[in-house]
Amino acid sequence: MRPIIIFIILFINLLLSAFEPHFMKDPAISCAGDVVCFAYQEDLWLVSSAGGQASRLTVASGRDWHPEFSPRGDFIAFNSDREGWTGIYLIPATGGKAVQVTREDFELLAWFPDGKNLLVKRDEFGYPDSFYKVDLDGNFSLLTSFGGNNASITEDGCNIIFDRGGLVYREAYQGSYNGDLWRYDIRKDEFSRLTLTAYTEQYPLVSRQQNLYYAASDGKNFQLYRVENLDCNNPVQLTDFREWSVRKPDLAKDNHTIVFELFDEIWIYDPAAGKTRKLKIDIRQDTIPDHCIREDVDNKIADYTLSPDGKLIVFSYKFDLFAIPEKGGDVKQLTADQKGIKNIQIMPDNRTIYFSSYVEGNPELFRVRIDNIDKIEKIKWSEGKYIEFLQQQANQLLVNYSDAEKRNRLILADSLFQDLIDISGERYVFNTAAISPDSSYILFIETRQEVWSRHIILYDITTEIHHTLLDFDGYLDNVGWGKDRKSLFYTANEKIYRMDLQAKKDFYTEEDNWGEILGSRSVKAGEGAREDSSKIAIDYDDIASRTELVVNKPGWNGIIHVVSDSVFYYLNKFDEQYSLRQCDYFGRNDVFLYNLGKIEPQNLIYSEANRSFYYVVDNTLKKFTPQGGSTTIIRNKFKYKYDEFQLNCDIFKQVWIEFGRNFYDPGMHGIDWQESLKKYATYLEYVHHSSDLKDIVYEMIGEVNASHTGFYPRKDNRYKTYEQAYCGFILDFTGDEKDGFLIKKVFRDSKLNKPHNIREGDILISVDGNLVGKGLELNPLFRDKVGEKIRLGIMSGDTLKIITIKGLSHRENSMLFYKNWVAEREDMVTQFSGDRIGYLHIRSMNNNSYEEFLQDLFARNFAKEALIIDIRNNGGGYIHDKLIEVLTKRPYAYITRREFDAGLYETPYKIWSKPLVLLINEFSFSDAEIFPSIFHSLKLGKIIGMPTSGSVIGTGHHNFMDGSSMRMPRNGWFREDGTNMEGSGVIPDILVEPTPRQYIQDEDIQLKIAVEELLHLLDQNNR
Repeated sequence: MRPIIIFIILFINLLLSAFEPHFMKDPAISCAGDVVCFAYQEDLWLVSSAGGQASRLTVASGRDWHPEFSPRGDFIAFNSDREGWTGIYLIPATGGKAVQVTREDFELLAWFPDGKNLLVKRDEFGYPDSFYKVDLDGNFSLLTSFGGNNASITEDGCNIIFDRGGLVYREAYQGSYNGDLWRYDIRKDEFSRLTLTAYTEQYPLVSRQQNLYYAASDGKNFQLYRVENLDCNNPVQLTDFREWSVRKPDLAKDNHTIVFELFDEIWIYDPAAGKTRKLKIDIRQDTIPDHCIREDVDNKIADYTLSPDGKLIVFSYKFDLFAIPEKGGDVKQLTADQKGIKNIQIMPDNRTIYFSSYVEGNPELFRVRIDNIDKIEKIKWSEGKYIEFLQQQANQLLVNYSDAEKRNRLILADSLFQDLIDISGERYVFNTAAISPDSSYILFIETRQEVWSRHIILYDITTEIHHTLLDFDGYLDNVGWGKDRKSLFYTANEKIYRMDLQAKKDFYTEEDNWGEILGSRSVKAGEGAREDSSKIAIDYDDIASRTELVVNKPGWNGIIHVVSDSVFYYLNKFDEQYSLRQCDYFGRNDVFLYNLGKIEPQNLIYSEANRSFYYVVDNTLKKFTPQGGSTTIIRNKFKYKYDEFQLNCDIFKQVWIEFGRNFYDPGMHGIDWQESLKKYATYLEYVHHSSDLKDIVYEMIGEVNASHTGFYPRKDNRYKTYEQAYCGFILDFTGDEKDGFLIKKVFRDSKLNKPHNIREGDILISVDGNLVGKGLELNPLFRDKVGEKIRLGIMSGDTLKIITIKGLSHRENSMLFYKNWVAEREDMVTQFSGDRIGYLHIRSMNNNSYEEFLQDLFARNFAKEALIIDIRNNGGGYIHDKLIEVLTKRPYAYITRREFDAGLYETPYKIWSKPLVLLINEFSFSDAEIFPSIFHSLKLGKIIGMPTSGSVIGTGHHNFMDGSSMRMPRNGWFREDGTNMEGSGVIPDILVEPTPRQYIQDEDIQLKIAVEELLHLLDQNNR
């Protein structure tokens, strides 16, 4: 009897220890349809397609993903970054040792039917998603540069069916960037498009009988479809999911069973029954990670503040609040709920601490005393409000907050938070605010959204009247009071100004040297004097005219602290260096104090009590004392723990709050945002990694169907990675050379071009003494060598050149590629037009590109008869106004210049009135869509190319307390007729879609048509 009881207990414990996993990824099914492999918690697992207990297949540091069963089902190929880069590995389907196939940074797509080769992809410069063929020995060759995201291969191994374009999490998207299915015939080297609908088709799977299965959007979700003989004209819908989309399906070629992701689960489509079912999976291993993270913290903080007496430092680390004596000592942990800390202020009693912390994702206000840390009070007033920032001065607290009715309000509270004064009224308060030394006035900066102008406002607490001291069309910051009680300071467009509160007499700074002789004490200009306790007097008449420029150092300048009635410290940023300086109220005696380096100091403050500066660099609190010039670290050492599971829940709520309160459309594109919270929050219990949180967030914001979104989670596991180095050339992988690789292109600004005279057709033989070619490694030879010397052996004609060159970062190499691409377009236009037409490309809608635009327009192309403006592949920005202003300016008079023989010249002289053509494509985003929209409405010229994507929202970036971040679509853009450009791209006057062959060979048919159009127009004008 006893053994039976023991067995029952063990059996019950076994059942209790089993759990159902969620957020499994990349399901793959064997050809027989009997086994499913999937990725879970960064490893691969196997389970019967009937369901049941799963067994772990791989255990390694790093991530394993995208398994693919071999055609006979005996092996599984998969991707892994276990060695610090993306490699392809092979493991027996029954388990065993994984063997590396290649280390060349390929992404696995599918097996060829012969079971000896793999279809893979990788990004090449100018050709993303290029398809390669890799054999099991690691040899590879390029198949086509016109590839896609996902692909399948027909049974004869001759055709690749792939998807191209599309937005995985935007099922409702309709636009030029939607996804289509394509066919590539390898033998004939021919392409054909299989689908062309309003929505996206993706994830193609080809059966042995040439039946094609794929996922396509019905406007709400991706469903499974089937067509026969690759004919997509009459698809048969196989699923009808109302809640989630079909993602990453895989096909069992023997019986057409399909396995796929359905949000947090894996499902199976049974073709015999014509039904779908959830794949029930149990895991009976201890795989759930320990969510409690324990740290031994040594000299690390996130944010901090210093008490007025200079004795107490209160700081945040990770997600809680701490305190330590300025002179060092034991660290006291003030909070332990890991809810996150946003603002910290210590009141002048040097005991009371105000801080904001998150409540259900919303930062609210709390108070605690350092001598009673067990009692933390939430300020009831702050419930439901969003605390933007806190500032304290003169035993009072300034609170900038937002609520459901209005954003960026400002109140003044006493130290007990009992008497509250509304300071801002109906104004929007940004940046800083400051209480006057006599506590009678509040200075703040108002932003008026209509024209984005800024204004210095003074609020008189006694009279409750707002006075506008300065109206400014530009950037204002750093507003504060002078200690002489006769001035205030501010930064405007990177310069520091002083405003006098009263009109000054002439020669008021001049010293009276007779005072000492005649018995009266003279006070030198700039000499420290006892502060006046009387009420500050302000003459408002023409006060803006009593402004003087004080600091005009190159770079950005901002006051840090006013030390006395004549001296202040300020921060200067110039040439990527931050430095502390000091000068008097008139900009005289400007003295360099300290170089803070290239990293921006965070929360730089000055303590009068300690006569020292404090700032944070690399999460380390430092102290600089001008007297003596010493710099020390404010040391802290303590133990800290937090729960990652709770952290994921808190971050999700913060994401929901921030996205909901900042999204440009309060109606959230028709989505009930409150219901979204309820719907997705129920899945938080299954989140064990930040990648799972990413899946939830992407699904949630995907329902809103908006561009300019994205969530970038923290990295829970920081595996070592290696950055790839580049050398300014592109290799040709289409051949079968055994010795070396043919150089297909050398970028014009590459050092290989000049001074080394390497040309197209030369052969790369070796890298750092290692031979390269078929069967030999290539990419690994360039890893971890950015900025390092790389020795290349290149056969140039009959000469072997050994060249030492610096390894370039991806960004540096991209710039070389871009400049080369533009130069090639310029040459094409010159050739096509006989040097009659000019060309310029706008890379991005930012100020650097605008300055380059002016150079291209007036210096390089002004003598041309016509001009092509190319805005293809432009990700956006905000310079459309500047571009349109230049292009619409027209002459209104003439001037003469004797130095040019007194001829008549139009004025203004920097105008363009010759014919224009604008090039756009589906990769023109955001402001690169606004510009052509205005260009079209003003009839400045014809637009040629492909429709833009319809991705037009002003966006920003928001950082969360755990290091994750997201793009925040804040501002909408509407045409004059009220059309929302989000979802409504620009349609060209002449539609030109490059063929795959033109794309691969870079024929640029759009550019050629633009030249033809302008030549035709010039011929007409000359008749």
